[in-house]
Amino acid sequence: MNIFNGPLWNSILQILRDPVFGLTFSIILTILAARVVRRVIKVIFGLGALVAFVWLVTHNKSFADICIAIVSAVFNILLVLIVVVAIVSVVAIICVFIMFVISKPSAYRRRLPSSWNDFSSFGETEEGLSPGREAEIRAKLAVGHISAEHAKVLLSEKLRRIVLLMYDFTHIFEYLEDELHEERSFKWFISIAHVYFSGLSVHMAQIRKIHRAGNSEIADLVSILPAIFADADVQILKDMARAKTFLPNKDEWQNLMDDMGGSIPHALLRLFCLHSDWKEVGTFLYKGYCYVTQLNEYIEAL
Repeated sequence: MNIFNGPLWNSILQILRDPVFGLTFSIILTILAARVVRRVIKVIFGLGALVAFVWLVTHNKSFADICIAIVSAVFNILLVLIVVVAIVSVVAIICVFIMFVISKPSAYRRRLPSSWNDFSSFGETEEGLSPGREAEIRAKLAVGHISAEHAKVLLSEKLRRIVLLMYDFTHIFEYLEDELHEERSFKWFISIAHVYFSGLSVHMAQIRKIHRAGNSEIADLVSILPAIFADADVQILKDMARAKTFLPNKDEWQNLMDDMGGSIPHALLRLFCLHSDWKEVGTFLYKGYCYVTQLNEYIEAL
């Protein structure tokens, strides 16, 4: 039987040649091409597949056994991976913390004439600028009549304030040292884990207060630098003041390690800052480092 020469084929060709059929078919294709319709069709097919899967599981024991075996195997593999990652993360975090606790400054770190450590003596020896004197200098700054000497005094006061904030900040961690009184024993490692995971909880209000004060100091520096230096680039300072998280990238971290004579990998820093409390600690410390470094460069340029 040849269907292409029979009456059925002739009827099909007649329908296909009908303009009404062509118009109707084009409308249907246009509707199917719409994004909403495609999504509805996908949802329908997805629900249909889900219904078919549920029907097979409930009506076919062999299929149900295969599905249960696959799900169990996947769940066990994921559970093992989660446990392994958690153990490795905790061990790495503890190792990083131990490196910070037991590390000593290198000779190179002590030799640096303008390194981070040299500002500690600055904060202790320099006297603060009196409010009246500061108001006088800022008034001259506002009208654009400020000498290099007065600008240096004002910037030095900004430097002294951030160093005092750093003193208050590091003083918090002196209390944490009481929890690390044990010798290198199992209890000591437990104490380190406790300090990392919950040791900062009672101090976070003070840490955030100091962080906000530091952001205010940075924002104030942004407002006065353009009046002292016409070509001052304050964009990074603006980003610092606004950023909730401000951590060094790989190259910046390497430069910081070179400056401080350390050799801690950047990956361990990122791992250490996974905890939100310690991320805020790292953010404030790096903001302080960048602030002091830039401010010292501006002071030396006067």
